[in-house]
Amino acid sequence: MQHDPNVSKYLLYETATADGYQLLTEPLKITVTFTMDNKIEYTVDGQSGTYSITNPFTVVNYAGVILPDTGGSGLDQIRRIGWSVVITSVLYAGLQLSLTLKRKREE
Repeated sequence: MQHDPNVSKYLLYETATADGYQLLTEPLKITVTFTMDNKIEYTVDGQSGTYSITNPFTVVNYAGVILPDTGGSGLDQIRRIGWSVVITSVLYAGLQLSLTLKRKREE
């Protein structure tokens, strides 16, 4: 395979982003071609065009996914209600047991 001095190939890795944005998962594959009429053409991940300082290629950067908080106040309320039901059930069962035992002793 012969090397073409007018074509250069690059991999562009994104190593940092602004807070709240995701890094690119794959590097951008860039092929730069110098044409006979002194223009620079490049292809980025299969999207070809004539790009320059006045006509740049734009990389879309997506905001990161915001996950919900876990263990928030809503979950605390559900736990309080759950524990209240459990404690009330245990107290009611204990009261029923003591009344039943008291009736049996009286008989």
